[in-house]
Amino acid sequence: MQALSTSGSATWDPVFTAFNQMATTEQVSNGVSQTVPVLVGAGSQATATVMQNFNDVIDSRTSVKQGLVSKEEFIGNQEVWLKPLGSWAEQNQVNNVAGYRGNTGGLILGVDRAISQKTSLGLAFVFANSNLSSNSAAAPSSLNINSYQAGAYGHHRFTPSTMLNYQADIGINQNKGSRSISFMGTTANSSYDSYSSHLGLGLNHHLQGNDRF
Repeated sequence: MQALSTSGSATWDPVFTAFNQMATTEQVSNGVSQTVPVLVGAGSQATATVMQNFNDVIDSRTSVKQGLVSKEEFIGNQEVWLKPLGSWAEQNQVNNVAGYRGNTGGLILGVDRAISQKTSLGLAFVFANSNLSSNSAAAPSSLNINSYQAGAYGHHRFTPSTMLNYQADIGINQNKGSRSISFMGTTANSSYDSYSSHLGLGLNHHLQGNDRF
């Protein structure tokens, strides 16, 4: 640390000087933990959760259009619908990586209709907001994500019992992070965009049970 502190870098010399002035190993450990990225892996996990919720709702909506039983209830009519979504998560510390708490809320809006006797097509848009905060007292940090996703979906019926489901979607996620660096008396902030995409195909075949059984 002493050698690095005399490197002549106006950016890093104050950091190394602050480390050199720490009296205990615990202070150094806490200081290092304040310099790592905000909520390692939690942001991508929150984005993946939004995508999974979106995909699950679209899958259920496709089932409705096929006349099947759906696990979801939708607000709207046969062509225009909306669906609130929400989730809550908590992860404990794993391998010295601090845990976090997070919650996500949003709304999916969709429109779909039959374009022929065998084919349906729909469009859907989702907005979701995720808030995450670390459980670390030594290195408190937070992350806020606004997620926007748009997708197309539908199905094509080959026979009365066999059909193809399809879905494609893209998304942009606006991330804003904050991390306390108390040993420097400052807060590090970040702002960046990430992108997501998904393509799915599924072939369904329904079997009719024998009433005798």
